[in-house]
Amino acid sequence: MSRKSDFYSKKIRVEGCGSLFFLKLLRLSAEVIDFLLDYS
Repeated sequence: MSRKSDFYSKKIRVEGCGSLFFLKLLRLSAEVIDFLLDYS
């Protein structure tokens, strides 16, 4: 029982980190696009 809940908590933590990384990547790409638009 405790092992199963531990597995789920790890899975949720990994998915949370993944979404956070995705958001950072999205924000970075938006900044790059803004920079390119200003530069051109």
